[in-house]
Amino acid sequence: MKNDSVTWMKIPITIFKLPLMKAATLLFPLFFLLTDQNYCAAQPVCNDTSVGFIPINDLGVNDWNGYQGGLYPSGSNYRPAAHNTDGLNFAAQVVPLDSTGNSNSNGRIVWLSVGMSNTKDETMPFLNIVDTAQSVNQQITFVNGAQGGQTAKIISDSNALFWSNIDDSLHIKGVTAKQVEVIWFKEADGVPTDSVFPHYADTLRKEFKIIMHIIKQKYPNVKLCYHSSRIYGGYASNTLNPEPYAYHSGWAVKWLIEDQINGDAALTYDQSPWLAWGPYLWADGIIPRSDGLVWICPDDFKNDGTHPSTIGAMKVAQMLFDFFSSDSTATPWFLPFATGMHDAQMNHAFISINPNPTDDEVLINISLPQFEDAEVLVTDLTGKILYHQLLQNILSYGLTIDLKDRPAGMYLLQVKVKEEVITKKILVVR
Repeated sequence: MKNDSVTWMKIPITIFKLPLMKAATLLFPLFFLLTDQNYCAAQPVCNDTSVGFIPINDLGVNDWNGYQGGLYPSGSNYRPAAHNTDGLNFAAQVVPLDSTGNSNSNGRIVWLSVGMSNTKDETMPFLNIVDTAQSVNQQITFVNGAQGGQTAKIISDSNALFWSNIDDSLHIKGVTAKQVEVIWFKEADGVPTDSVFPHYADTLRKEFKIIMHIIKQKYPNVKLCYHSSRIYGGYASNTLNPEPYAYHSGWAVKWLIEDQINGDAALTYDQSPWLAWGPYLWADGIIPRSDGLVWICPDDFKNDGTHPSTIGAMKVAQMLFDFFSSDSTATPWFLPFATGMHDAQMNHAFISINPNPTDDEVLINISLPQFEDAEVLVTDLTGKILYHQLLQNILSYGLTIDLKDRPAGMYLLQVKVKEEVITKKILVVR
């Protein structure tokens, strides 16, 4: 063991005088520390290269143990239209906020990870990616709120130390709980013992629902919560969270999201953020998923076969980055806001938007390399057209669009010339 490891001698002797359940709650996180590769010399069980389960996203309309697959209802991997529209509407409301939670063009958008040690390990390389990526909105503050040993059961208590630790992390980053608008959530329970499906998945689902309530209470301006489940657990060398529990956790996420889609009264938007899948991370060991994802031992895992290695964590981080860079409910706030003159596009055409963000009018200047007809549209994120004008035979043109009566959020400017289109984002703040 390392010199800085937790030792039994440091545990206050009075803890053993506590009621059994209370003592267990305090001691349980130590199990995670004492079974992590940093504290044990155990080796992953690399021979267990597959458990024979089909990834949920590859099941489609087919059943597994009597339950239909697909990340979303009806065997689909795509969000239902109505739920997606809700997500787009919430995405449009993700705007920079000041420390009191009011929209402010100089404020911050806080992205927060919530979960256990795996989540923490995977968030760290993700933060390294976004710190250097020029394609990421520079008004986002990314906070790693995930913590080792903090299971779903533990953090389903709103008074758990976990939540106070997040407050400290927010403070260190110079932001507040009222600026948290986006969550990445990945959780599990430690040392589960009931492998009969769907018992463990159903327990997690219930705990997740409570945690969604806590998130909404502690972060009143949260809009979006993206969920992931565990990576492959077949190489585990201990009972921390092996298969089939890693696979079962995906069903818990699926059912939680479907509960909200189906109108569960406990997951209305005044009690919970909008819920959706982030990247689905489980694949059956070395058996390629339909998109090619595999989990290789020992490369992708630490010695316990449960936590991702540096390589494994980076694999998840890249999947996170790809998701937030492309998902329709993430790109409006994850990618940079348009402001001022932009790089040459469309054969050296230029578009500028000033001011951006705005709380009133915006001046749009269009400069083309030669005289052309142009079509200008402004839409909201659902595609509803708010402004439309045809410009004939222009070389340069300026127009003012009044947005002062529009709600805060993201809008899209499209300038069409022949078969080409430039799309820019306009941010309205209040």
